[in-house]
Amino acid sequence: MERARKLPFWAYALPALLAFSLFMIYLFQIRAEPFARHLVANPLVYDIEARQMLQGEPSGAAFFMSPLYPGFVALAYRLVRPDHLIIPLVQGLLMALNVFLLGLVSRRLIGDIAALAAALIMSLYWSFYYFAGEMVPVTLLLTFMLLAALLYLERDGRRQTVCMLAGLVFAGALYFMRGLPGLLRPAGGDAYSACLLFFLIFAGGAALLMAALIAAGRLRSLANLAAGGLLLGTACLVWGAAIVLALPLTLMLLKDGPRRLAKAGIFVLALSIPLAGSLTHNRVASGERALVTTSFGINIFLGNNPDSDGMDPFRFGRDDSLKREADGLRLTGSRRSEFFAGHAYTYMKEDTSGWLRLLGRKALLSVSRYEIDNNADISERRDAWRRLRLPRLHFGLVFPFALAGIVVALRRRGISPLPVWGFVAFTAVCIVFFVCERFRLPGIVFLIPLSVVGASLLIRGIAGRSRRTALAILLVLAGAAVSNADFLAIADYEFPSVTVNKAYVERLDGNNERARQYARLAISREPGNAGAHFQLGAIDEAEGDRAGAIGYYLGALERNPFHMASYNGARRVLEGAGINTAYLDRYVEALLRGGEAEDLKQQIRGFVD
Repeated sequence: MERARKLPFWAYALPALLAFSLFMIYLFQIRAEPFARHLVANPLVYDIEARQMLQGEPSGAAFFMSPLYPGFVALAYRLVRPDHLIIPLVQGLLMALNVFLLGLVSRRLIGDIAALAAALIMSLYWSFYYFAGEMVPVTLLLTFMLLAALLYLERDGRRQTVCMLAGLVFAGALYFMRGLPGLLRPAGGDAYSACLLFFLIFAGGAALLMAALIAAGRLRSLANLAAGGLLLGTACLVWGAAIVLALPLTLMLLKDGPRRLAKAGIFVLALSIPLAGSLTHNRVASGERALVTTSFGINIFLGNNPDSDGMDPFRFGRDDSLKREADGLRLTGSRRSEFFAGHAYTYMKEDTSGWLRLLGRKALLSVSRYEIDNNADISERRDAWRRLRLPRLHFGLVFPFALAGIVVALRRRGISPLPVWGFVAFTAVCIVFFVCERFRLPGIVFLIPLSVVGASLLIRGIAGRSRRTALAILLVLAGAAVSNADFLAIADYEFPSVTVNKAYVERLDGNNERARQYARLAISREPGNAGAHFQLGAIDEAEGDRAGAIGYYLGALERNPFHMASYNGARRVLEGAGINTAYLDRYVEALLRGGEAEDLKQQIRGFVD
């Protein structure tokens, strides 16, 4: 592959400017949609955590979701204003930076002209816009990950101090947002001490490592590796699954010529510093042992149980029975993770053939071009992109050419295999856990340069008619057939959980009839969905239909006795009708005991009627 640098450095800013301009138009188009005004699921949790930080409410629990992302949201709220619509704007800037960084990484991998093409592909890849417009950590994750990849590839040592300090200060500032509430309200006690301890470990360890590398002149060229390790470790604090990159990158260093042990050791040591901080925080703040978060066991179960379809992550057994059991045991974060992981491993062992079929299904889903639903309405956001009258690059176009590029990257010495192993690592995350677009997106970043390599091979080799070109053509055709064929009929499939979210935001917008339609659609697909029954009850309550509301609320509790929103709704209805709420408590207790509760249900409904 031609490596001559014919383009000026600023040329890579052009795709980034294009991406930001397109994103601003896209953001203007989606601003009026219900999902842009009302937060649900993970974004709602991040918003709550960020506001708690700003209000000085330290948390004494181990991390369950992203350790760093709530700090990022809180920092944006503090610097601009506490409005969740600010986050898409900030992430639009980060997305433009990511396009620029991908261009620089690709230049190091495949040369200038091809790198510019890779940056342009990313600037037209719709999924990056979708996630930049959502309050989820993917965009921030890509920033740290691309910075880490760039430093990993750059071994000249000229920019190590600036890059390391920049990453250190930014990540340290985000994490210190966890300790800032304790500083404002010292009564936070242990939670603040744990956060401060993390910051000291992170900042002090990184500073000592940097000083040692710079002081030892013969190791100075390894400083960028240390910076890359720090940034990759920080990416793991944005999303724990980023740790999958550590193994292939370390193995590549062990094969990387002289001083390979020193290179691998420095990289792993730097990577470990942020992880040691999160481990210390979890241990000091809550007494729990968790490297980054306590969500591993739950995620492994969600993607590996008899009722899993490999896509919908909200399946906790039939009618959420296992979740109700875990709720009743009142387990801590780590214990809850072990509880669900144990059930997943039991399923793998007792139904190995069924589990292997599920893995095969997830492998097919991972290479399908269809976006897997996430928190917001993908179809409405995609329509906003289509109104731009621009090509919509997607997995089904990029993946076939990337297959040919993978062959070249693995067989040609002049190209680093980093993007190959990066794509494989994040595809493995989807197959091990469950498939959704935000899990797959980090792998797509690595796939884009490979697609340019594959396309270049075809363009240059067709005239020569070489065997390698013939193989590349076959790979492209096979990849196109696999990724664009809807083997599993998911193109028009909508998760009941996402449908319930649609009902929720439409109800908040006052569109009760549309909300009803979505809730009933969710029930038709998953009769045991308590959230859908709750939405119908909330609509009836808002319209003054107490009898209808209590029926739906009690039905939701029948499906999930721990559904607090339904319990509170039923309590409101009973209090409004002047009925003793002790009947409701007896009903819930009967459900929890597994006894007969139908008579109580009919009695309560009769009171309201």
